[in-house]
Amino acid sequence: MKTFIIGGKFGIFIVLLTLTAVAGQTAESRPRLNIQHDRDNRRVIVTGYGAEGQLRRFDRLAGGLRQAVTRETTASLEITGAEAAYALVDSSGNLVSQNMVGYVNLQLPWGMSLIANPLVQSNVTLRSLFPTAPDGAQVMKRVGGDYVTCVYTPSAGWTGPEIELPLGVGFFFINPARETFVQTFVGEVRTGSLTNHLPAGVSLEGSFLPQAGSINTIHNIPGQPGDIIFIFLNEGEARGRYQRSTYSGGDGWAPDLNLGVGQGFWIQKQQAQDWVRFFSPF
Repeated sequence: MKTFIIGGKFGIFIVLLTLTAVAGQTAESRPRLNIQHDRDNRRVIVTGYGAEGQLRRFDRLAGGLRQAVTRETTASLEITGAEAAYALVDSSGNLVSQNMVGYVNLQLPWGMSLIANPLVQSNVTLRSLFPTAPDGAQVMKRVGGDYVTCVYTPSAGWTGPEIELPLGVGFFFINPARETFVQTFVGEVRTGSLTNHLPAGVSLEGSFLPQAGSINTIHNIPGQPGDIIFIFLNEGEARGRYQRSTYSGGDGWAPDLNLGVGQGFWIQKQQAQDWVRFFSPF
């Protein structure tokens, strides 16, 4: 088993591991990667069995990974830049691992933020994803047209109903403290064909991929004439505002808004529609 330790404070970082010798391997026989969050030391630890190769750094996860620099693997990596991605590839540059893992750091200022879990985890309960939070913090999830709310205190943890926050579901996080709270999501990056069912009416949604960019060209959110998207911007100092975009047929969403990594959004749809995307790192 090989272990790689990656530390850093901000941004999105994806780690990919591959085998050097892959002849005759099926996807199921290739190693699956595991990632753990070492909160005390502010790092993540990635493990994979039989993983060998070179560590390759890429600039970001947006429309595919683009090669930036290659270096030999080390046990500990310093993170530079707001966004980065890493891969272990074979001598030909082939990606052969069964899955992708990574982490995303979200900056949650004082006040309300509309966010979404950008990664896949086996346990998506609120208490697992947010083991700690500022005193008095609230999480609000829309369920059946109403809100379910949980409140955090250091003495009792989260109080309220059990909430699950899976990939692709938007929810509100309210930070009552003046200091920005950094929430780290750790898990697996979805690859292949991805489908998020957007129901008719109003719903809170999030991207299936940890990408940032245009709702038209990067996220490719589908729409029908008259559909509306609302993106909430936390402007700090407990202030915020909504941006609105309307779908107009051949022109797509106008104005073309930016949806950040781990950012949720409201969508109001005339009819149900599937949001279908395909992602492969190479």
